[in-house]
Amino acid sequence: MAPGFGRLLALDDYPGDLRAWVLGLKHGRRELAEPLSRLVFERLVAAGWWPAVGVAPVLVPVPAHPLRRLERGQDAPLLLARALGRQTHWPVRRLLRRRRYTPPQGEPGSASRSANVRGAFAPRPVVRRWRWRQGAGEPTVVLVDDVVSSGATLSECARVVRSLGVRFVGAVCLARAERARA
Repeated sequence: MAPGFGRLLALDDYPGDLRAWVLGLKHGRRELAEPLSRLVFERLVAAGWWPAVGVAPVLVPVPAHPLRRLERGQDAPLLLARALGRQTHWPVRRLLRRRRYTPPQGEPGSASRSANVRGAFAPRPVVRRWRWRQGAGEPTVVLVDDVVSSGATLSECARVVRSLGVRFVGAVCLARAERARA
């Protein structure tokens, strides 16, 4: 796993049994967000992430680039985060934005995935001004993505979130495309 974020909770390997559902959600099948979020919720409970102790974590979807949203007709991590928020009663906040387009991380030949996403994310302008003025407890974040390959995207998102004064907890995804080489 790439450094920069805590524990990663994934439902399946990619490709795996959920491949058709993951691709369906990525490419327009919005109705899959609810059943997939129920599976993620069951995994959160089994892993001891829910119920949260103390302040509830904030679910932060990894933002898709506007061109990718237009191409696919939706933002799968955002749909998944919202559905998961309904399951956990954790708030969903769109804290991040894409600053620039990046090639998909799962494409063959993505030799330096970290370099590919370095500087690609930033806090949304309203978030930069807000800067976590919550009064109770230290804020924690769970990043939400659909498919994780090397973990470079999550690491970059975690770096930006931590720059806002957030103690980062972990990430959840539907599928994990690569495993760390021993």
